[in-house]
Amino acid sequence: MAGHVVKRFDKFPMTRELDDIRRGVGRLMEEKPDQAKKFIEMLGNTNLDSWRLAGKEDTDGRFAIYYVTIKGGRDFPTHSHEDVYAVVYIVEGKGDVILDGTRHPIVQGDVVHIPKQTVHEFVADGPLSYIAVTSPDFGVQHPDFIFT
Repeated sequence: MAGHVVKRFDKFPMTRELDDIRRGVGRLMEEKPDQAKKFIEMLGNTNLDSWRLAGKEDTDGRFAIYYVTIKGGRDFPTHSHEDVYAVVYIVEGKGDVILDGTRHPIVQGDVVHIPKQTVHEFVADGPLSYIAVTSPDFGVQHPDFIFT
């Protein structure tokens, strides 16, 4: 794959991918119906905006990059990812990240490492933005959330 510039930030907010996400939930609904219901509830969260900056089509599925803004409060319900690692850079704002039940304060410039299967949740004191790099790209077709 040749290097290239991905110019999608303002064109493809993740909310426009909801149909693809809902199709991906179909498999989850068959295997883990309770998890699928929680995932669908999460899709209705209006407390955040999320943009997928790069994904499997750009990285051969090796990783994805997301830009997330939280208006205040929780981003997603407490959850983990079965086979996905994440590194999160706090762009602006402050709050807490809860990792396996332990609350850690976060501020602009902090980096959060989230190993696979780590139960986590971000809680913002006010507006908070972060960039998340996930590996591999679990993509919108295969929801990897495990809600607790």
